Amino acid sequence: ISVFGAHSHEVNPCFDATVSAMRMESALKDLKLKRFSLGVSFGECFCGEVGPSMRSDYVVMGPEVNLAARLMGKAPNRGTLVSKRIFTHSKSFIHFQKSEEIQVKGKEGFFHAYIPQTRIDCQNVEITGPQQPFVIMPSRQNAMDSLMQVKERAVESIPTIAFVSGGPFLGKSRLINEVAGKATGFRILKSFRTSLDSFTSFFPLRQIVSAAMIMCAKEVEGGD
Repeated sequence: ISVFGAHSHEVNPCFDATVSAMRMESALKDLKLKRFSLGVSFGECFCGEVGPSMRSDYVVMGPEVNLAARLMGKAPNRGTLVSKRIFTHSKSFIHFQKSEEIQVKGKEGFFHAYIPQTRIDCQNVEITGPQQPFVIMPSRQNAMDSLMQVKERAVESIPTIAFVSGGPFLGKSRLINEVAGKATGFRILKSFRTSLDSFTSFFPLRQIVSAAMIMCAKEVEGGD
């Protein structure tokens, strides 16, 4: 069992879990394993130590754990099935194929599961200005000032690189979006990256450069 988001604050544990399953499937196929299957589900579960101190064990249990096991049992050989919740929270970043209707123990009626296919390559989108008024935190004012200086240098055609770092839910995206909203005349791209992508060199930059090249090619060709 692999658990995502139990003791940490991943931005999208559904996406992380699905990407992990896709990579596991690929690795097991590379090992020429003839029989295996994977199931992924999302929801509230109990996780923690159970039992007396001398024989305690860390467990994860609940309906969603059972559903993941049932999906694994229904998945095609050498394949993966994910629940609808996983699909809903990951469909913006991963291509899925709807499975045939299935029925599993502990769940009434028939339902569709989903088979992850590939990651969506063009995750880069142009940043637009924030829809709601943005009030910067005092601790982020220096970061805002530095980003505004980067924007001014870009206006003067001076290449500059800036990094904004910090833990989750501290307003990094809102900070960048605010600067982007004031960068009139520029196309500013962003890249979605998960913690799993930290093992791939230059992953965010590769996505952005790819999107920029596609945009330039379309403009040269005069297409949409």
